[in-house]
Amino acid sequence: MSDFYDEIKYDELSTDIQMIADVCGIECTRNIIRHLGGLQFYIPKVTGYESFVFRYMTENRNLRLKDIAKKLGVSEQYLKIVRKRFKNDKIEKN
Repeated sequence: MSDFYDEIKYDELSTDIQMIADVCGIECTRNIIRHLGGLQFYIPKVTGYESFVFRYMTENRNLRLKDIAKKLGVSEQYLKIVRKRFKNDKIEKN
């Protein structure tokens, strides 16, 4: 199905939407505009996904905390906080 959104060109996009097009491609960006136009998004860094960070640490126990921190672009202290928080949550649930 073709509609007027298919006529939007890259150089007609705002700078922030051009960044999305650079990552996802113009067709995907047009679909985002088509279906999600008017919404505002905040896309957090990896620190916004603590359950993922904890799972990543759990699945990569063979790596040192220092190496995991480097891979994720976070501090070792942050990883220790996440690990402690999830262990405390697990204790509270039991």
